[in-house]
Amino acid sequence: MLIKIFVKFKCFLLYLSGLIIITSIWIMLSNLIAEQQERKIDQAKEQFTKYFSNFKANNSSLKLEELTAKLGIDIELSSGIISVSRQIYDSKYRVKKRQFEMIRRELDDYLSTQLEKPSDEIDSLPEKLHKYISSNTSALELVQNHIISSELPQWKMENLNNTTYATILPSYLNHVIFQKLLIVYILDQTHHENNKAALRGLEASWKLNQSLLKRPDLISKLVAIIIARMQAVTIRKMPILPPIWQSRIEQFTEYNLPKSFSLSLINESFTASNSARYLSANEFVIAYLGFHISRETK
Repeated sequence: MLIKIFVKFKCFLLYLSGLIIITSIWIMLSNLIAEQQERKIDQAKEQFTKYFSNFKANNSSLKLEELTAKLGIDIELSSGIISVSRQIYDSKYRVKKRQFEMIRRELDDYLSTQLEKPSDEIDSLPEKLHKYISSNTSALELVQNHIISSELPQWKMENLNNTTYATILPSYLNHVIFQKLLIVYILDQTHHENNKAALRGLEASWKLNQSLLKRPDLISKLVAIIIARMQAVTIRKMPILPPIWQSRIEQFTEYNLPKSFSLSLINESFTASNSARYLSANEFVIAYLGFHISRETK
């Protein structure tokens, strides 16, 4: 009886030892494969980030922030840190900001109505909105001249090597708001048959939107599409459009946008990789949910 028990116990120990050896080998192989995959990811990420390594705010974007602040709009792409320009904006342009906020509803309602119209007809501006546009025409033209004559605005971007789902995303809300103001200006100029001013406004709006396409984050592409849809309807309502715009639209839809999205998907994969590598399981889940919820509210 004791011999049978001893034999069974010995077989159990042999089975357990074999299981431990197999598990250890599996873990070692898994770690080796994981290390090889991480090296490949790091090499690919290094090549990818070289293109965006100098993505810092340029003089064009800083000047644009100054000019749009005079309209009561701060378009700085901030991740929540109050910068010097933001402090200047808060101290000097609060009155303009309040004035703009007073016509925000009229701006949104008017633009929505015009963009939803199936015809090319454009209504006159509501009185409050007309007064704001009229009193700020010079400031709007200064912004347009700056965008058209300067290099493409570029805002600072987080280091892609450290980006995870816990990274705070910049808000693009004021970019959309400013583009709405520009498009309302274009519609108003078109309504009054001032085609030269309308085309210049469209030129500025289009060029500013290209700055979002150059960024690697996915949210900037989604915002660029929102703006491009408004631009497309506006273009349809404009009676005179130079032939160059046909090629620009084709370039945007057939090349610029697809290429830009492919870069964003690569960037998304690196963000997921960094999150899995640097965040704990709880941090990963919480940050992932917050990352995607915050996107929906940008």
